[in-house]
Amino acid sequence: MIIIYLLIFVLPVWLVFRVTNNYSVLIGCRNFLKYSFLILCVISLASLFFEKTAIDTANMTAKEIARKQGEALGFMALIPLIWNIWISLWGLKFYSVSHIENLDYFILYLRSFKDDKKKTNLEHRLMKALYSFFCPFAVGRPKDIQTSSLSAIRLYVGDDWKDNVAEMMEKTPILLLRVSDTENFFWEFEQCVVKEHVEKAIFWISDKSSYKIFCEKALKEFELSFPLIEDITDNCLIYKEGNSFSVFSLNSKKAYTEFVQKYNELRHLTSIHSNYFSGRNISLIKQFFYWNRDPNMMDGVQNWCWTAFFFPSSYIIFQRFPNRGVLYILSLVTLILFPIRIPIMIYMGRNAKKMVWLSEKWESIDYFESIHQKNDLKAVGFAACMIIYFFSVFI
Repeated sequence: MIIIYLLIFVLPVWLVFRVTNNYSVLIGCRNFLKYSFLILCVISLASLFFEKTAIDTANMTAKEIARKQGEALGFMALIPLIWNIWISLWGLKFYSVSHIENLDYFILYLRSFKDDKKKTNLEHRLMKALYSFFCPFAVGRPKDIQTSSLSAIRLYVGDDWKDNVAEMMEKTPILLLRVSDTENFFWEFEQCVVKEHVEKAIFWISDKSSYKIFCEKALKEFELSFPLIEDITDNCLIYKEGNSFSVFSLNSKKAYTEFVQKYNELRHLTSIHSNYFSGRNISLIKQFFYWNRDPNMMDGVQNWCWTAFFFPSSYIIFQRFPNRGVLYILSLVTLILFPIRIPIMIYMGRNAKKMVWLSEKWESIDYFESIHQKNDLKAVGFAACMIIYFFSVFI
């Protein structure tokens, strides 16, 4: 099945992408590849179903019947592995311009494309530190797919990039600008000043020569006085504090965490967006055993989830659930020990949706609801297929 999928569906798309070097090919074909894979899975499931129903159990020994039943359970247990392999191949995070309407809680990272290959380790550390606040997004380079989980998520804004970037600058709570000397970066900086986004801006200095040109232009055109080049290092952050700019040197791995703490004390982000951050300072294991509702948490994320209640195993497979491998095995074991399954079903129905919300930094509550609903439908469909398959083997 996998070979057929690769030859018929994946290979042509990949060849077209390599010839055209156009990112829109992958974005446009991602849903096609996704549903073609699911169709092949359904075909395989159907063929297994008819194969099992054709077995004449009357002429089989108890050992042979037990072996066939073990094969059925083994196939069911392999589904999560197949799904996670698919996610690793085609669940990559990169978005088109339509995703901008889903962005409420995010960090906008603006930089010159020429800096993408420079000091990538430092960029990854900075993105990881800032992820403590929100998920970072960056404008994707045209005709280039960048899906590294270590950096900012790429968002391809199309030809009207200036209007789209300006809209994102307006919406973002944190604006991170990697100082450069290119024309497009100076346009972004101009928008930052003109539209009064300097208060929420963080300037990352990774090259002193570019910073020198930047300072001269900022002073000449906008009368903004940035710290002297003698007062900064090759890797530091500059941000507005009161009526002046402060410098924070990133001279160690520990410094990144210290900056996040200091910046939060200055901007009070966790207090301003308390409903978004509520519950995130508590471990997910402890959250799972909290029965009482958190009154400060986002509306809707603590609602009862019927899919998680009736089909906990399927729910764990398709939702972005923490430690889902362990929970999936536990839910399969409880199929045999049904009295243990009842409290797990209750806890899943009560807490599962909240756990999915807390497992990562979502861009908005509306986007979370839409993704959760889609994955719920996948879980219900998968559970229905497994029930049919199960009864075809055991009944």
